[in-house]
Amino acid sequence: LCVEIADEVGSLNRLLGDIHNANVNIDYMYVALSTENGKALGVLRVPDIELVESMLTDKGYTTL
Repeated sequence: LCVEIADEVGSLNRLLGDIHNANVNIDYMYVALSTENGKALGVLRVPDIELVESMLTDKGYTTL
């Protein structure tokens, strides 16, 4: 699952907090910076991609 993260202090912490509050484990994650829009991209391996994608979309995140 790929999710856009604002390139500002605390954005990754908010994302991880939202995932934690949904009681979802992250198997692994890496972050890259997009040169197109200047946002960070978080690539996540989670057990239930559809559940996490739906939860993140409901919270206003953009998933790719």
